[in-house]
Amino acid sequence: YFGQDAERLLSWCKDASGSRIIEAIISSPHVPKRTKNRVLQGYVGRFVDLAVDKYGSHVVDSCWAAAGIEFKEKIVGELVRGEARLQDSPFGRTVLRNCGAEQYKRRADEWRQRERNIEKRKRVFKDIVGSDAPAASRRPAKDAAKSADEIDVLFGATQQLAALGATAPTKIETAGDKSLQAVADALAGTKRKKAKAKAEPEAVQAGATEQAKAKRSKKEKDAARKDRRAFAR
Repeated sequence: YFGQDAERLLSWCKDASGSRIIEAIISSPHVPKRTKNRVLQGYVGRFVDLAVDKYGSHVVDSCWAAAGIEFKEKIVGELVRGEARLQDSPFGRTVLRNCGAEQYKRRADEWRQRERNIEKRKRVFKDIVGSDAPAASRRPAKDAAKSADEIDVLFGATQQLAALGATAPTKIETAGDKSLQAVADALAGTKRKKAKAKAEPEAVQAGATEQAKAKRSKKEKDAARKDRRAFAR
């Protein structure tokens, strides 16, 4: 993953299947913060381009949810500078609203305080209900390379993203994040459902055609029978 050029990463974010896998990586509690930061840093300067795309806008939302306040300010600052382009896109307008861009433009200090309060509420909530993977965020830095390898396994298993539209990965040979496997399974299931949904109308149409032919054949036989009777008389 980290060995890919920026343009390829951008194309993955704008792909229906690729964007969902990248979102799963960014939001996964099993991927260390350092690794996530590397992923997020790779999209600096590209957030406006992503925000106006149907699938890329969801990646921006995931980056926003995973970022700290300092990085969020980088994102919103970039979005504000590209606001004219974003306002022309329904996806861009939604991203601007989600990031509180209007408040940031008018009262940046209030925006920062709002984000700090949001982060504080998140920490309090985690302390009360606990976390599904409490040790994940405290994983030693040496494990970052292992998680990066797991990301590469996901992307390279069937070269799905490189092909942009090829068969979704069906097996992730790693003991890492189960949510990534779930996403891959969901992608495969979605493709099967689409194929089935496409096949069913075709089958119905074929059956209707056969029924119509049978009715026409019966009518023709009845007409021929009447003609023979009339001739015999």
